[in-house]
Amino acid sequence: MKILIILFILFFASCCNNEEGINSIETHCIQMDKNPEYITEDLNQDYTLQFPSDYKGEGLIIGESANFLKYSDNVQVKYSFLCPTDCIKFYGWALDNPIPNSVVVSTIDETIILDQKEEFCKNDIVEAIFYQNSEKLAFGTLFLKNKDQYLESANIQFKKEKTEEVISILMTLQKK
Repeated sequence: MKILIILFILFFASCCNNEEGINSIETHCIQMDKNPEYITEDLNQDYTLQFPSDYKGEGLIIGESANFLKYSDNVQVKYSFLCPTDCIKFYGWALDNPIPNSVVVSTIDETIILDQKEEFCKNDIVEAIFYQNSEKLAFGTLFLKNKDQYLESANIQFKKEKTEEVISILMTLQKK
């Protein structure tokens, strides 16, 4: 009988909180913060990102294009954006508004559905959104807040068992 009463109370509480949920953030937002054990790199002109010390790659390189590469044996974070006049734009395409729960990206070989979404916040503001798929060799795309939109900022390929490491890296995003 006690279990029945508890279930009824939980059901009633979930119904009553429904209106509150409309105004609150629907997804869990991961708080961004620096990691004193990681090495800081410029991701672009607006953000830094930190990596464990065993990561290789030169990070941000600016020339005729803006390129970024940091990698380990199991994780690769990269982007390459062409700069027709000068490298002042380090972003790709913008997310639709309202923000979708999944995105579709195309590579040379295939179209990939990224159906898992993580949001990263600083002071209760969503600063970054990371979409990924659930393959053993996972693919993800990072979008960063730029003014009033979220723009493609990096592609991440990783072994699925390294998801926590990828999240720990993305948690270190900081606005300059």
